[in-house]
Parts: sequence; C-alpha cells; structure tokens
Amino acid sequence: MNPVFIREIRQAVRNRTVLYAINIFLTILVLASGYVIYDTGYGDFAGNPDQLETGPHGQRLFDVLMGLATIASAAGCISGSALRLAKDRIDEEMQFYSLIGPGKQLRGRMLAGLLITSLFFSITLPFLVFAYLLRGVSLYQIVLLPCAAMIGIQIANLIAIALFGGVRSCLQWICYGFLFAGILALLYIGLSQDAAFFHRLIRDWISGYMIPYTRVELATLFLFRSGFYLILIPFIAVLVALCQLSPPSWNRMRPLRVGLSVFGLVMLPVEHFFIPGGVESWFSFTTAALSVFLVVAVCERDTWEARLRRSIPKSRRGRIVAFPFFTGAANGLMFVLVWTILLAVIGSCYAFAAAGILPLPGGRGVNHFFVYSQLASMFFLMLIFDYFATGKMLWHLFFHRWLPKELTWLVGLGMILAASILSLVLAILSQVVSTAGHINNTFVMAVNPFMLFFDPAMTGVQMVLAGGWTIIIALCGYPWLRNRFLDFHLDSRRETDTLETPGHGNTAFAVLPSTESS
Repeated sequence: MNPVFIREIRQAVRNRTVLYAINIFLTILVLASGYVIYDTGYGDFAGNPDQLETGPHGQRLFDVLMGLATIASAAGCISGSALRLAKDRIDEEMQFYSLIGPGKQLRGRMLAGLLITSLFFSITLPFLVFAYLLRGVSLYQIVLLPCAAMIGIQIANLIAIALFGGVRSCLQWICYGFLFAGILALLYIGLSQDAAFFHRLIRDWISGYMIPYTRVELATLFLFRSGFYLILIPFIAVLVALCQLSPPSWNRMRPLRVGLSVFGLVMLPVEHFFIPGGVESWFSFTTAALSVFLVVAVCERDTWEARLRRSIPKSRRGRIVAFPFFTGAANGLMFVLVWTILLAVIGSCYAFAAAGILPLPGGRGVNHFFVYSQLASMFFLMLIFDYFATGKMLWHLFFHRWLPKELTWLVGLGMILAASILSLVLAILSQVVSTAGHINNTFVMAVNPFMLFFDPAMTGVQMVLAGGWTIIIALCGYPWLRNRFLDFHLDSRRETDTLETPGHGNTAFAVLPSTESS
C-alpha cells in the first residue's frame, strides 16, 4: 500500500472530519430533496397519484443533487489532499526529504482524493435513483454525469496539488489560492464555450445546414479539444506536481522541459495537417508556457551540487544537448532562448508562405492575420525574455542583498508593469495635453509587450526593439553563460563559480556573490 495514501486516510478518519462532513452532507441532501419535491407541487397530487407520471419532475431534483454532490466532493477532495499538502509543506514534513519519491507522494494524494470523491457520490447515488423514479432522467445521465464530474474533480485536484506543492508560507498559500481559482475559472469558461460551439455545429449539421468543416475535420477538432482538457492539462499538472514535490537536490525541471518540448514538437505537425487554425493555438500556448518558464528560470540555482552533477553526460555533445533541459538559471534562460529561435524560424516559414515565396506542405493557405498573430506571439515572447533576463542581471547587481532568489521574478515583473503604466500614461497625455500632440511616443509605447495585440502599427517598432534588446542581452550575458556551461561537468572539484569570483566573466552577472542555498 502507498504510505502517503494510508497516512492521509488515517488522518482524515482520526480527527473525524470525514464523519462530520458525511453527516452534514446527508442532512443537506435530505432537506434539499424535500424542498425540491415540495416546491415542484407534489403536495397537490396526494389525492390523485396518477398525476405523478405526467411530466419530467425528476430533472430538477437531479440537477440540484448533482450540483450539491459536485460542490461537496470537490471541497472534500481538494481540502483533504491539496490543502493538506500545503500545510505539510509549510510545516516542513519529513516525507518530502525521505525515501518516498515524488511519484509515490502524488499517487497517494490522488488516491486519497479519489476515495473521498467516490464516498460523496456514493452517498448521493440513492437520491439520484429516486430522481430517476420521478421521471425526466435517463440511466445514461445517472451513470455518465457523475463519472464526468468525478473526472473533472480529479483534474482540479491534480492542478491544486501541482500548485500547492510549492507553498512555503501562508502568503504563498493565499497567492496560490487566487491563482488556482483563476485557472479553474478560465478552464470553466473555455469548456463552456467549446461545449456551446460544438453543440451549435452538431445541431446545424444534423439539421442539414452548411458548416465550415468536413466530418473528418469536425471529428478531429472535437478530439483535439477533448484531449486538451483530458490529456494535456493533466499531463502538464503531473509534470508540475512532480517538479514541486521533488527534493531541492533533484533535477526538478528536466522532466517538465523535456516533456513539454516533446509534446510541442509532436503537436505542431498534427495541428498543421489535421486541425484548421491549430497552428495559431499552438503558437499561443507555446508562448504562454515559455513565459511561465521564464518566471521560474530566473529564480533557479546558479550552481549544481554533486548529486546533480552525477547525472550530467560525460561527452561534450551530450552536455550541449542536456544543458537547456537541466535545472538552473542559465539552463532555463537557454531553454527559452532556443525555443524563441525555433518559433522565429517557424513563424518566418509561415510568413514566406503567406507572401507566396515558400510553399507549405499540406496545401493549407495562410492569411495575413494568421501571420500577424504569430509575429505578435513571437515578439511578445522576445520582450518578456528581455525583461526577465534584464531583471536577473539587476538582481545580481543591486537587489541580491535584500530580495531572496525565489523572488527574482518580481524584478522582471516590476519592469513590465512600469513600462506598461508609463506607456498608458504617455498615451493619455498625448490625447489630453494639447502641447504633447506633436510628440512621437511610438518607441515609448513599444516597450509595452502587450501593445502589439492592440495596435498592429507597433509591429515594426517592437521587432526592432525586441531584436536589438535580445542581441544586447546575448552579448552581455555570453561570458556568464559560457562560464556556466564550462562548469557544467561531472567533476565538482573543478567547479569555478563565476558568481563568487569578482571580475571573472561578465560583470553584470559576476561582480556580486551568489546567495544560492540549494
């Protein structure tokens, strides 16, 4: 048996939380069922029971019961596994430093959440059967909808474990709570829109109306959107959870970077050949994922311990391939830089195809709006990379004495917010103040990485700004990156930490000592 699963269930039973929750939930079900039956008007049928068979009276009761069961099981599952994980993280439980691997910890907490979810739905099942007897509900609804709700709750629990596994303080607990609520809201909105979209398409197709997709394209699009919610989201959550639950001495980021890289490279030809407009979604998702990787990369370690060095390849070619996927600040920045170059190459191919210079395989046409969205995503990623890489330099130069390494991302985020607010203020002043009408603030507005999505005229200016800024960062950071790669080898005795040697390498990264503790 999984020791984490046994521990979670034992704690839930010992403090009688589950027992109290079951009694309260059962009471709510009885009261809600009685109220719905009374409100429906069954009191008028006492003298004529035959009227009970007229009308789908059980549908309303079924909806109420499913809503209560979903809310109660989600609250019990997430609070019993993910929130308890956050408490254990804050209390520094020894299980995170024992021989219990992150995979076993994740499976144990997921099994505990699944057991709690099954318990609540098992209690609701007799009431659902009663709703079936009141007519208006089919057996397929009673079987399929609870199963779908349980799957959705487990995916939400997995996302919660992936987030709350990184909690180290009460403030982080609150921040991750808001982030978790925002992710669930976005997933709910996206799922609702996709459900309405496919419902409308299928209804028009059955009615004989013309739809812009063939049967194969419609089925492929449905499978792709279903796979996004049922495969991609859980896959990313599992990788993030394993990264969060791994000890500090492990190579945390390698499974996440390798997994998402393989998935992205595999999905690009699939979306190009089989999914209409899929490449645009691929660019947007890749840009968002790499932006998150940047936030994490600037907070990572600058050196590698002996345990990590044992997994470094011996050959130089192997080290070149493994370097972007390893845990470390230089590794993370190199990983994002490689992907940015790859996106630039792919975007250039589609731009040439739109201009008629380079034909694309598959025979699909490319419009100019599609090319513009790709350019916007690429320049946005380049500007985000420039901001966070500059923030990393500023942290080493000025802020390392007051700001912990884990909060280095605040420097880059502060620069983005300052640039965005400044651009908005200048835009307002240019409209309000009459004397500022002749001022050309296009370059100042271009420092806002989000401006390209609202003003297509910023394309050329932001291209020059992002490209020039990236080249400057590459030139300034090359000595530091080169020294980091030279230190990326098996023999820790030969390590020369450039961050601890004043005047060695690039001064933007090397003049101040490192505060790396893990």
